[in-house]
Amino acid sequence: MTQFSLNLNKIALLRNSRGGLRPDLLEFARMAINAGVRGLTVHPRSDARHITFDDVRALSRLPQVVSKEVELNIEGDLRPDLIRLVEVLQPSQFTVVPVTPGEITSNRGWRDCDPHEQLSFVVRQLKGVRISVFSDATPQSCNYVINSGAQAIEIYTGPFAEAYLSGSYDKELSALVETSKQARSAALRINLGHDLTLDNIAVIRKVMEVDEVSIGHQFIIDALYIGWIAAVDCYLRACE
Repeated sequence: MTQFSLNLNKIALLRNSRGGLRPDLLEFARMAINAGVRGLTVHPRSDARHITFDDVRALSRLPQVVSKEVELNIEGDLRPDLIRLVEVLQPSQFTVVPVTPGEITSNRGWRDCDPHEQLSFVVRQLKGVRISVFSDATPQSCNYVINSGAQAIEIYTGPFAEAYLSGSYDKELSALVETSKQARSAALRINLGHDLTLDNIAVIRKVMEVDEVSIGHQFIIDALYIGWIAAVDCYLRACE
């Protein structure tokens, strides 16, 4: 079974666009948990445009998160204030994601230009937290993750998702499969993320074993059409 980790960024983005506390992030997290979700993902960016540090602290205090019944996955770059927060809160997983200045959303995995020594130091520093690293579906990027000492890899599925929409995606799907084999041979947990949908998840899961998928944007779109609880049910079934 693949774990579905629900990315809550868009709920916070909607709240922040108006100010105040509505929609209530914790309320939507609780509804998801009660509907069967066992993973929550948040990405507190330096400009706090959606998830804030206060949001992360509040989510970490949910009883199911405290008991580890529900995994809290914090995503982000290696800035010191975020590392300190992760060290204090001890979530189930910290996913290291490189940031490109001016980006709207994450658009690449770990590459040669990124701080490899700092990554390895953080992996050693955050004992007790599973470290995952956002990776391109390439041998070189995967090797960087393996060499860092991280316990998991999150393979960037953006290029595959784009190709899927065009109807010609064999090359991109093959790259995902080969990267997962490379990572699995190093005993890494296999996570996937970015522009995943109910349709393209099904294609991926036919050809490779996946431990976790992190989905937010498309989930919110589906929830607008069919409702929050119904969307949760659809994604849980797609991952079973």
